[in-house]
Amino acid sequence: MVEHLYQRVQDMAGAKVGLVYLYFNYRDPEPEHQAQSLLRNLLGQLTRNLPMTADTTKPFGYVQFIYDTYGHYCSVSQPTMEEVSEAFYHVAGWYDHVFVVLDALDECRSRSERGEFLSQIFTLQSKIDLRVFATSRLNEEIQGVRPSIVIQSNEEDIGVFLDGRMQELGGPMNGNPALAMEVREAIANRAKGV
Repeated sequence: MVEHLYQRVQDMAGAKVGLVYLYFNYRDPEPEHQAQSLLRNLLGQLTRNLPMTADTTKPFGYVQFIYDTYGHYCSVSQPTMEEVSEAFYHVAGWYDHVFVVLDALDECRSRSERGEFLSQIFTLQSKIDLRVFATSRLNEEIQGVRPSIVIQSNEEDIGVFLDGRMQELGGPMNGNPALAMEVREAIANRAKGV
């Protein structure tokens, strides 16, 4: 998805387009899933893509303030959510469009942090052209936040996918169609539409 968007962004000649993304993994350390840390990650991605020109001096200034005040990423003190949000607003405001991709949002370890992060994103979205695309397993908390489209595979789709991959497993699968079918059905049943 990110690759596709990146190609589309390249085709938008003359437009200043930012593309940032987060991939959530429940195995990530909990501090990485703090709302302020998530927004700071997106801010860093947007800032790295800013060109060094006269018209980016002001957006860079907001990021420079955070760096000068709080030092590097592992500093004992951290910027407040308001400071990070303000810097994000100014950096993102330089772009004509900003695309934010949030993949596996349901795997954010803390519901409250996820809620605070989404609240900040939606507040920013009301002020600047911020286009958000999020993927998640079915989750009422996430689904009810903004308009969404449910895209869900069924067991047959998963079975067709697995049929194409069964050869790669090798070993006991090869030459044992009954075992291959048992594995296929077990995986398809447990996937629950993912």
